[in-house]
Amino acid sequence: MRDVEGLCVQVIHRSALKLSYHEREDLLAYLLALTWELSERFQPGGISFCSYATTTLRLRVIDWQRSRNGRTVWKFAGHTYERPRPKLVSLDADDPNGNRLVETLGGSSLDGDASGFAADVRDLAARGRRPRRRDDWMGDEAA
Repeated sequence: MRDVEGLCVQVIHRSALKLSYHEREDLLAYLLALTWELSERFQPGGISFCSYATTTLRLRVIDWQRSRNGRTVWKFAGHTYERPRPKLVSLDADDPNGNRLVETLGGSSLDGDASGFAADVRDLAARGRRPRRRDDWMGDEAA
């Protein structure tokens, strides 16, 4: 293969992704490094290295996207599930967008009165107890 970078650029172009200049350069560097790894594992005999690399690189473009953005869509035979992207919340008091951690978590029981927090602790304690044994509810006459 004479032009590995040209092959990687072609794979990126065929993917039809809308990437910024920096994302495109990052993906190109990732694919170039991956092509080097593929060349070390390739065993001649079946298909050409160019075909092997092209097929593998196309699949790795998807892996690169998922590693950067996370997976948000799962498609099954009967339905498609799409997970909404996480919403980032600023810890700064002077966030220009108005998103603040205080407003997001303000309604939790830790910020409420002491009785609400105490109820939450009691619920956790009840869930943490060991389950009752048979002897506990049947009495001594069962033995």
